[in-house]
Amino acid sequence: KVVPADCLLLVGNCIVEEAVLTGESTPQWKLPVSGSGVSPHEALHIKSHKQHVLFGGTRVLQHTGDKNARIRTPDGGCLAIVLRTGFETSQGQLMRTILHSTERITANSWETGVFILFLLIFAVSAAYYVLKHGLADPKRDRFKLVLNCVMIVTSVIPPELPMELTIAVNNSLVALARKAIFCTEPFRIPFAGKVQVCCFDKTGTLTTDHLLLEGLAGLPSRSPLQLVLNPDQWSTAAAEVLATCQSLVMVDNELIGDPLEKAALQASRWSYNADVAVSHDKKTRATVVQRYHFNSSLRRMSATLQLEEDGSSQPVPVAVMKGAPEVVRQHLATVPDNYDTIYKHFAAQGARVIALARRLLQAHLTGPELRGLSRDQVERDMAFEGFAVFQCPLKVESEPSLAELAAASHMLVMITGDAPLTAVHAASQVHIVTRPVLILQHKLEATGAGIGPGAYHKPGSPEADAEFEWLSPNEQVRLPFQRSWDQVLLLAAEYDLCLTGDALAHIEGAGLAKKVIPLVQVFARVSPEQKELVLQTLRAAGWVTLMCGDGTNDVGGLKAAHVGIALLAPSALAEAKRKAKAADDRKSKGSKAAKPAAGSQQLLPAAQQQLAAAAGDKSRAGSRAAAAAGAPGDVVQKSSKSKKGGDKVKPGHALLETYRAAGKPVPASIQRWAEMLDKLEDEGGQDVPMVKPGKQGFALVDNTCCGFYSLFPSVKCARSTRTCDAGYIGG
Repeated sequence: KVVPADCLLLVGNCIVEEAVLTGESTPQWKLPVSGSGVSPHEALHIKSHKQHVLFGGTRVLQHTGDKNARIRTPDGGCLAIVLRTGFETSQGQLMRTILHSTERITANSWETGVFILFLLIFAVSAAYYVLKHGLADPKRDRFKLVLNCVMIVTSVIPPELPMELTIAVNNSLVALARKAIFCTEPFRIPFAGKVQVCCFDKTGTLTTDHLLLEGLAGLPSRSPLQLVLNPDQWSTAAAEVLATCQSLVMVDNELIGDPLEKAALQASRWSYNADVAVSHDKKTRATVVQRYHFNSSLRRMSATLQLEEDGSSQPVPVAVMKGAPEVVRQHLATVPDNYDTIYKHFAAQGARVIALARRLLQAHLTGPELRGLSRDQVERDMAFEGFAVFQCPLKVESEPSLAELAAASHMLVMITGDAPLTAVHAASQVHIVTRPVLILQHKLEATGAGIGPGAYHKPGSPEADAEFEWLSPNEQVRLPFQRSWDQVLLLAAEYDLCLTGDALAHIEGAGLAKKVIPLVQVFARVSPEQKELVLQTLRAAGWVTLMCGDGTNDVGGLKAAHVGIALLAPSALAEAKRKAKAADDRKSKGSKAAKPAAGSQQLLPAAQQQLAAAAGDKSRAGSRAAAAAGAPGDVVQKSSKSKKGGDKVKPGHALLETYRAAGKPVPASIQRWAEMLDKLEDEGGQDVPMVKPGKQGFALVDNTCCGFYSLFPSVKCARSTRTCDAGYIGG
């Protein structure tokens, strides 16, 4: 179910996979624009209203119509209005960028001009020498003399130079493809060798996507800083918030969605399916009536529930909410005295802290009445239920990779939507922050009183300067913000600087963005638009920039940087299907091995036969082929059994053992072939028609892909059913 055009969703809900556009493997929940709080007089903006837009080229995994809608479709499905088609859609704009980019392979034109000028100097000198001595000879033909001088000068620019430059870029494309790096805009490759500033997202890029719930803190009956991991010791209200205030969906019996929400639901031991959550003791049942989804500008999510307890006569309406601690604080009826101390303590340790809140609604409210409540009506006078503390460990390769970049004199920057304390702690572990840190933030941002930098004055105005301050993570250093370039330079010379999203908006409004942004190491609590602003500012300042990210909110930054690196993960749906297929294949192979087909034969792959011949052991190759005849799909495995316990020996290893047993030296070429066979053996459980990155190449002529080839046999072309033994598949 592929969306054919960009559409505005009017009726119904959709679960959409947008990996084709953003690389984000987590499906997105699309809501109708009606009833979502959007004013009918508000102008449509694709970026800010993307939660209501179905983008062309994306896949609809699930859709649910609204039977109570004023306008309904004949089949009871969803209703949407087409906004853009063809090359005007988001997918069309992406294809236009790839195929007809305004920036061609001209990144090395300056270096090419200098090289040609260097050759021109020698050519003019040589032409002058020939002309001078030729004119001194009266017998010399003047026409041929001038012609020779012209040929000397024009030969400076070789006719094959454009082709050589194109071949150089294409060789880079192939080299990158072998390392599972695919380039959609080849003109960016020359920039990669001149990168000066490397910007990184945090969650999913430097850290893993597998969040771990360490426990709940701030529970009424516990010590304020005590983490409680056992769900039996949680309050019932806190467990309800964790299990129900989420946007998880069930697709093909697989629960997919935000990793943080999956970790919270798993830790709570509640079960969830089709908007109904049930406690592990089966005594509580919560039905989600209405969701107010998470928004990067609001930094919170809420929902209304109908709660059914064992023995209760009717369901109880409940409102639940979770979000950033400084944001949830604004909506609490009573704020605990140690509220700030608790969440800042865990945030300073690099944890991701989520505040939980809950409120009982009026008992007479029914389902339709709950759906009619506005977000402001639901999220007021909430009761605090605790903090959920999540840890997101660093990837193993993050620290050594950034250490190499820092040693190579690259400037490292972190741009994330996480809290400042969490971002600063993670940055200190990967060499982005190496000195004491000062955070520029709004004075009300930490306490949650007021909304953003414009709580009292417009961002960027001189009156708003007094509302900002430089603050150290331990709050021992406090300095007032001054609109002075000298003060910023003095601070940058002594401290590493961090800006929050509100502070960045104020800096931009004050006209200091071009000066201040290049001096900052960490940007925290920033929106996707602000990520793009940071990259554009660094680029305008003359820096060659690189942005590395993985999520939907990084797309703007990836496009704005000279070099954008998107870390792509397989979609949750595709991964689930691959695991199911692998399990089916293992079962089928087991049944075939138990009942071998009589008279069936399977030949050895050509590569293994050649290796066997190169080893001079033709008889062993024949015995392998004979052994393979008894069990289809079990090539070389019977002859590759070790003597200890019958464990499998990989074919490459078996080949090397053949050489060693014969007392022959192992050539380097045979060693490489053996490694390739072992790698192929490891990948044997994968889907055969799927060609993995790094195992293929492509031929480019005039920047057009005209062919595709694989290094391995038995790879089937998507456009035909033939198998290419030679490894080449025509385009």
